[in-house]
Amino acid sequence: MTLQLYCTIIGRGFPANSITNMDTVVGRFKEHAPNDAIHRSRLGKKGCFLRKDGLPTPNVIIDLDRIPKTDDSQNADFLFASNDSGGWIVPIEMKKGAPDAKKSVQQLQAATRVAEAWISAVDAQNFRAVLVSGNLPKAERFSLRKCTVRFGDKDHSIERLKCGTSLRNALR
Repeated sequence: MTLQLYCTIIGRGFPANSITNMDTVVGRFKEHAPNDAIHRSRLGKKGCFLRKDGLPTPNVIIDLDRIPKTDDSQNADFLFASNDSGGWIVPIEMKKGAPDAKKSVQQLQAATRVAEAWISAVDAQNFRAVLVSGNLPKAERFSLRKCTVRFGDKDHSIERLKCGTSLRNALR
């Protein structure tokens, strides 16, 4: 058994190399995002929230409302990144009620472009676009199943979660 060096950050023990290495997904996100955009509290907006229990660590959640816009498209609400399992990138759009699937897909794609500007698709082996909403009528669910978000050179389906569930459910 090998001895690992651990450092303590906010009361948690993480392998030291996962925090200081800017070649990790989390390191690059922290390098590019303004400090006030790093989200530290409850993951929620507009009357909808996601639980953060059981998420892989280290991770970072970026509030995209605090990132300067590079074009006139509207971003999703958050970007989640983790170094777990080769790296995770998860754009998250939250809606209290029934979302417009087409608009939500555009917002998720805009957030994905932000992530691609910070890292390459090679650096993150896992990607999942997540739409969180209170209710989703049958017609919108059917429409959403046909929609994809492009990350790197692949199209990815969109995972739909209900408000109040855990983000961990999307990372499977």
